Amino acid sequence: MYKYKKLLVCLDLSDIDDTLIKSALAFSNENYADHIYFIHVVKEFVMPTGDDGEKLHEALPSDEQLLNRMKKEISGQFANSDCKVSLEIKEGNPSDQILKWAKIKEVDLIVLGKKKPGVGSGVHSDQVVNMAHCSVIFIPDLFFPTLNKIVLPIDFSAPSKLAFQKALEIARPKNASLTFIHAYEVPTGYHSTGKTYDEFAGIMKQNARKEYDLFVKTEDTNGLQVDVRLELDRHGQPDKLIEDLANEVGADLIIIGSKGRTALSSVLLGSVTVKVIKKITSVPLLVVKGKGENLGLLEAILEL
Repeated sequence: MYKYKKLLVCLDLSDIDDTLIKSALAFSNENYADHIYFIHVVKEFVMPTGDDGEKLHEALPSDEQLLNRMKKEISGQFANSDCKVSLEIKEGNPSDQILKWAKIKEVDLIVLGKKKPGVGSGVHSDQVVNMAHCSVIFIPDLFFPTLNKIVLPIDFSAPSKLAFQKALEIARPKNASLTFIHAYEVPTGYHSTGKTYDEFAGIMKQNARKEYDLFVKTEDTNGLQVDVRLELDRHGQPDKLIEDLANEVGADLIIIGSKGRTALSSVLLGSVTVKVIKKITSVPLLVVKGKGENLGLLEAILEL
């Protein structure tokens, strides 16, 4: 699993920037990152024509003024850090520019703010996390970077294995606890087996336990507090089960693998990952992807 050495932190010059800058500093202090790119994308805007339009245009801050504002906010936090810091001001569609510069700078992790529902950010998180060639982490507002409890949703797939490996890498230095959650369902048509719903649910849970034992057997969890929750998903809402567990254990971080069920791989994330991204706004969420996963498609789209 590749290390997160280069970060792209996306600022929008709102209150959440302070949280993102502190989180980036925490990454560097823990020796996770050695180069952090901070980017602010100025959305394209067509000003009204005429004298009033010209006056309005003159009142807008210049790139230099925006850059100085970013420097002021970042320099104080990183004054004693050895991590290399670069600042970028770009213009255009925020999501497109984030993807473009993540590729150009060959970053390992994109850091996005996660605002409460109804508060716009200008970044389409679905587009970024779908198309990114690297992992993406969503940081909620007012988050304090602690790391004692990690929740890891798993489906025993290859993307889940990548997320598991990243979770171990993050948890071990902090001796953080790791709680797995696997949501299983009773398949349609179980009646034909002659068993009741609850009987078949018991069989599915036994199978899930066997798969979990094989899943964790290949990785070294010695010295870590590890728990697993095998939860029956009665209503087709695995995202709700994940959210409830995160709240129950007081999770500091949720780590989930991107999930591709077709030849497009993770270009279209699995429905569970998408739902979790949309639903959970109070806990940091790391979506783990293999480096370069969508690079070919991303290059083709950015050239259009």
